[in-house]
Amino acid sequence: MRMKLLVVIVLLIGSICIAFGLDNRAGSTPTIVIAGDDSAAIFKSRCTKCHLTDGTGKESYTPDFTDAKWQATKKNEELISSITDGLNDMPAFGDILSKDEIKGMVSYVRSLAKSGK
Repeated sequence: MRMKLLVVIVLLIGSICIAFGLDNRAGSTPTIVIAGDDSAAIFKSRCTKCHLTDGTGKESYTPDFTDAKWQATKKNEELISSITDGLNDMPAFGDILSKDEIKGMVSYVRSLAKSGK
């Protein structure tokens, strides 16, 4: 009976590791890979009050992330700094979001740009 229980536990742990992407192959550091990108969810929960759901922003208050011309004037480092440290009325998220989440937010903001606008 104990052997069956042990086998079930080992299989359960193995399934959890596979499901959450625990990668511990030789020469690698154990990491958990989160399926999908949470950037859209983070944007929706933390940014839409001012930047609106579609990223167009409140006129004369926040930038229009869908504007390719605006996007072209901003370097990724500037966006990372704005998200991390805040800017004007925008709060800082450096203590709330991880560096990877902040980079994901920059990618998400970049994805909102419409070509030719």
